Amino acid sequence: MKALAFLFLCVFALNLSAQSILTADGLAAFSATNAAAGGGGGGGSFAFITNSVGVVSGAATATTAAKNATGAKLITVAVQFYTGSPTVSDGNGNTYTRRSRGGDTSAVYTNDLWDCISPTGSLSAHTVSVSGAQYVRVDVIYWSDSGTPTFIAQSSYTHPNGENDTTFQTSGVTPNANSELIIASAVYNNAATASVDSSLALIAQGQELSDPMRGCEFYLIQSTAAFINPTITMSGTVNAGGMTLGVWKP
Repeated sequence: MKALAFLFLCVFALNLSAQSILTADGLAAFSATNAAAGGGGGGGSFAFITNSVGVVSGAATATTAAKNATGAKLITVAVQFYTGSPTVSDGNGNTYTRRSRGGDTSAVYTNDLWDCISPTGSLSAHTVSVSGAQYVRVDVIYWSDSGTPTFIAQSSYTHPNGENDTTFQTSGVTPNANSELIIASAVYNNAATASVDSSLALIAQGQELSDPMRGCEFYLIQSTAAFINPTITMSGTVNAGGMTLGVWKP
């Protein structure tokens, strides 16, 4: 009788062990399938925190007003300038990388798009400076992210100098996952205001201090990954400028 009871317990234990192993494998497979099916980036999500604009005439350094950007995982910087070779820096010694450039064929009125991923140091009163260029407008945009941002793709538009136009458009970009951040920015030589299609929202637009140069920035956090090619439209005719488009994965 004792032998039968012992045999029963052994069989029960083996069944229980097999069930536990199967459950663990099943859960792992289920999670992996859901992550792949979601298509959604690295598991993070972007949110706009704040932005700060700086402008300067001549060859002086343009510095943005201090902003509390605590929690930012990504800093994007749109730099519009007349001539020169700008560099971007901050007081924390972070590294800024130029991702895209769109400008006029005459090499004036240029629009750069830079970023800093996972900035270090205090961001409670953060400023960014741009040096090495003349007549500068800079818009620094701070984003939170529950994951780790990754730069994905860019495209740009170079405007034929002297050609009269009211719209700028690049060749477009294709995000490779859901919930990616798309930023469009432009520079142009007219006091006209700008608008955009493709459901992008305005971040900022404005004029440099003494030059007719204006710049603008728009963004979209695209819920479902798909090719996008927004058009920026100016309210008046322009004959110099350029446009950039960038994509980041959360």
